[in-house]
Amino acid sequence: MTEGQRPGALRLRLDMDKAQISVVAGEILTGLHATELPDHIDHLRSDFDLLWQADGSAVLSIRLWQDNEPPFRHAVIVLVLGFEGGRVSGIEDCVRRGFGG
Repeated sequence: MTEGQRPGALRLRLDMDKAQISVVAGEILTGLHATELPDHIDHLRSDFDLLWQADGSAVLSIRLWQDNEPPFRHAVIVLVLGFEGGRVSGIEDCVRRGFGG
């Protein structure tokens, strides 16, 4: 499925700051089972990674792009997701790093 086609799924934008990202991600992802996560991320599959950690948490990194007109910009968002009973219990950490324009 391509980006922009999933109502109610996590969709981040370049103009969002860490606080906005944490709130939106928490509202959408909290309560989802680990196996459902990839289906609730509204970005191209090639633009996000979901890595499981030994402590039971997961790291979700999403690359955001604005390269169709100057100024060319992109950002990397990294979210640490906590889990309880196989479901997302919350956003433990959020890092946003912007590049360009």
